[in-house]
Amino acid sequence: MRKRTIILLLIFICTACKQQRMSGDDKKKIYNEAYDLILNNDSKGALSLMEIKIPKKDRDFGYYLIHGIYTRAMNSEIFSGWALKDLQQAYKMEKNNFGINYYMGLCYYSMEYYADALKWYKKAEKLYKNHNEPTFYYDFANAYIGVGDFANALKYNELSFKSEALTGAMYIQKGIILSCNKDKMVLDDNYKKAKKMDANDLWIDHQYAWQLVMLGYYDEAEKMYNKFIVEDDKNNWAYTELGYAAMLQGKWKDAFVLLKKAEMLNYGYKECLRYLSFYYFFYEKNYSQAYDYGGTERLMNSPETIVYEWKNPESYLRYYKNNKYFQKLLQLYPAN
Repeated sequence: MRKRTIILLLIFICTACKQQRMSGDDKKKIYNEAYDLILNNDSKGALSLMEIKIPKKDRDFGYYLIHGIYTRAMNSEIFSGWALKDLQQAYKMEKNNFGINYYMGLCYYSMEYYADALKWYKKAEKLYKNHNEPTFYYDFANAYIGVGDFANALKYNELSFKSEALTGAMYIQKGIILSCNKDKMVLDDNYKKAKKMDANDLWIDHQYAWQLVMLGYYDEAEKMYNKFIVEDDKNNWAYTELGYAAMLQGKWKDAFVLLKKAEMLNYGYKECLRYLSFYYFFYEKNYSQAYDYGGTERLMNSPETIVYEWKNPESYLRYYKNNKYFQKLLQLYPAN
């Protein structure tokens, strides 16, 4: 995933520099310095460099596009909402730019606003003719998975295979799409193809384990997650997803221990906060705690999130009505 981000940054830096209205060479030098910091995992340093060296009066399309990309690079789950503020400024200046429309879609996807992501991807698709972004159709397919439209997800997954940059992630995505009807064999087959192509890509293993949970193959999933933890005992997402799997099986005390471990490792992991909220709602019926965790998770999406006031369990149920992970629990444990 990091390699993919670097490729995107190179593309958008080149695009942005063509758009400069003044001091183009000087700005390009600053952007390249900032890019070097990104390569060294110093996103904050890259942002600070741009903010200090480029005054507000000289901040144009290129500045807002790249600043938005670098903001999201700090952590796509947490900072996509912040990145949107920059990207929206860039969009006002250049609406018919493939990169800005595509990146708007990526941000909304990271925030789990899948319908909004699709809206921006569709705009980007109209501008795609002269571009060769290797992961565009892959990302498009992910958004369709998010809204549960597996027919269109498969269509765009198949288009992604025409990319010059074929990756194992495309195979595991295909397996997830085709296994939506509980067909584990097709998931296993595409997982093997994915690993054959990218044997060391942990993202593929992660996606496979999570889909096993979604399909109800808990024992197999738990073996994989426990392997992840043996290899890295600070793997917060493994503890988080094991916790959710435990809730699906009615192992509430185990779920709580796993989720609290994940919270201790990384308080900012929003899935952990969300599942702790579900734990308090469904099992302990401690609605105050459920609202606190759920509210914190939502606030992490955007700096301008309006806190939805949960006055009672009914309002909480309304808020999560479209969340498939909440609905999966609700089917098993109907709220009183």
